[in-house]
Amino acid sequence: MDPKDLAPPLPVALVDALRQCSIHTDMDFLFSGTVDDLLRRLSSYPILRDELEFYLAQVARLASAPACTGTERYTQAHRSRVSAPYFRTGIQDLDELIDCFGGSRVIEISGVQGSGKTALARHLTLQHLSKVPDSVALWLDTTGDFEVEKGAKWLVKAEGQAAVTALERLQVSMPLKDVEEAEALLNALRSSLSNPPGDGLITRCIVIDTVTKLLASRLSAASSQGHAFMTTFMRELRSLARTYSVAVYVINDTSSAQPCNPASAFTSNTRKPALGPSFAFLTDACLWLAKCDTYGINNDDGTTSHVAEVLRSRATQSGRWCTFKIRDGIFLQPS
Repeated sequence: MDPKDLAPPLPVALVDALRQCSIHTDMDFLFSGTVDDLLRRLSSYPILRDELEFYLAQVARLASAPACTGTERYTQAHRSRVSAPYFRTGIQDLDELIDCFGGSRVIEISGVQGSGKTALARHLTLQHLSKVPDSVALWLDTTGDFEVEKGAKWLVKAEGQAAVTALERLQVSMPLKDVEEAEALLNALRSSLSNPPGDGLITRCIVIDTVTKLLASRLSAASSQGHAFMTTFMRELRSLARTYSVAVYVINDTSSAQPCNPASAFTSNTRKPALGPSFAFLTDACLWLAKCDTYGINNDDGTTSHVAEVLRSRATQSGRWCTFKIRDGIFLQPS
């Protein structure tokens, strides 16, 4: 997070001095060396050791995970699930895998290219927008591959009462260059949700396609700073989801899992979600998608068959899976 966005914020002059030292985020501030190192780098800015230690402690406190009792967490989860807007695919087995797709959660959707990751996120988003007329969805496109034509074709067949205006309420930011730009958008969104505009529209869905593009370049086996940055960014997403009842879908790429992925029910699966093992603890559920021809199943009717598998979920049992079909972007019940 940008130090100027902390509450309470750091002094503006100190933030400007930190930027001149290439310290742009709260994690940069906390992990840029010892107090003596920072004092040397800030030699042009008049600050005492005690002051600097005070601001470091303040930022560390604001960046730490808030405490919560079990009763408070249960009540919060129950309330968010009961009040969650419509986020379902319409395929019962798929919706039951992770207890539907809403509930103020951050849900990871992973799988190899062509497995249906973006199609699932688009289906959920447009299904929601076509049924809830006062909802807005924010789609953060990190690759420049967003295809509005597919969304328009999907909505032609939509039955929701608000389908006519759905595309107008789908806000696409494309392409995002880096995670700082994504953070700026999320901070602006938080401000908007805290002070809703007078038009009555509310952002209830965020899609990041792909989150890998934003975070992978910062990760390094030789430094923990990238992992700290990833943790902070994902925690901000989860806070946004929980505080404002927003459904968040992060689409993740894959990496090798030779000889097989031990978290998968299928021994033929030799891939796993990207971004390393720590990323698995930063979302509420991970849904793995694969085309069925990977497992020797093919179709001749213009549809593609897919498998959805729960690699991890805080709400349901891991290892469960189901099949579904897609034709022209529309999700169909398996025959």
